[in-house]
Amino acid sequence: PPSALRDALLDAKADVEHVSDGWRIFDAYADRYESVGDYIEPLAIEELVVDPVTGNSCRYDLIAHVNDDAKHLGIMPGTYVIEFKSAGRLDIGTTDGWHLDGEVIGQLMLWKKAKLRRKYGKLQGVIVDIVTKAKVPKFHREIVAPPNNQLNAQENDLVMWESLQQLFRATKRWPRSLQACYGKYGPCEYVEHCREHPR
Repeated sequence: PPSALRDALLDAKADVEHVSDGWRIFDAYADRYESVGDYIEPLAIEELVVDPVTGNSCRYDLIAHVNDDAKHLGIMPGTYVIEFKSAGRLDIGTTDGWHLDGEVIGQLMLWKKAKLRRKYGKLQGVIVDIVTKAKVPKFHREIVAPPNNQLNAQENDLVMWESLQQLFRATKRWPRSLQACYGKYGPCEYVEHCREHPR
């Protein structure tokens, strides 16, 4: 049970505050979604999938079959990837940003390339379950099912980015992305290099 992991961490002298905070979020999450067993049947947990051509990979948190009992929640029956995320707050980027998120769209692309339909059935989409880290956790569920042209656009974007990276390697020039020098969690790891060695 999850409590065994918590206790093992505490026995190993892990930071009590971090363990307690993680347990608080897990506990709230478990209470919130305890009833999902009524309509979600797990098919695979932490499944690692590798693109046989490019070697690109991802690890699906959960692959599950959703039955008819979820229709009242706006979830159509079928096979889904379910991703579990935590967030500082539920802003528009956290709730709606998944529809253009490279990770989620990449998971959908990889499903197709790895021919997982043969193993698990047709993929309906990705369910992103989000819990906040607030004292009283809040929850949000977003269902991402982009059309094929969105997947095609992502694939074309990746080709363009790879071409640009080849150009950067050949010219030994890596242009700075100035809007990304400082983010929510602090500076980019190369910020000192860029300040001291501008080109």
